[in-house]
Amino acid sequence: AARVGRVWDLFRPGQNVENSTIEGRDLGVSRLGQLVYYALVPLSAVGLLVLRRRRVPIFPLVAMGVLVTVTAAYAYGVIRFRIPAEVAMVVLSAVAIDAALGRLRRRTSSRRASEGAGEPPPPVLPSPSPDDDGRIPAPAS
Repeated sequence: AARVGRVWDLFRPGQNVENSTIEGRDLGVSRLGQLVYYALVPLSAVGLLVLRRRRVPIFPLVAMGVLVTVTAAYAYGVIRFRIPAEVAMVVLSAVAIDAALGRLRRRTSSRRASEGAGEPPPPVLPSPSPDDDGRIPAPAS
């Protein structure tokens, strides 16, 4: 259990940072990496929920975490083994940030639309429609 806890920074996280210097990492960089990891954890959980609600397959991303956990339980727990899961966590965090920005954009655009409800919409210029074969016809002379 300690191996798995160590790989996920749940068991003696301060000691993990200190042990990273053995592998040649600077202590300040290791601390910063741990802070970034702690920011990724909740963001990736939100990203996982967003993908689940969108019915996007999450198995490949979750499999990375399972792989890391099994490896730590079998061998030993070092944060170096967490790299495959961290790639998935970055992707999931990006999904969460994108969903939040999309929600913010929709909220802002709906607010603007309700404020300008009395104004006429801007004119829309007609665009040529494609033929049956997908080509846009040449203008008539």
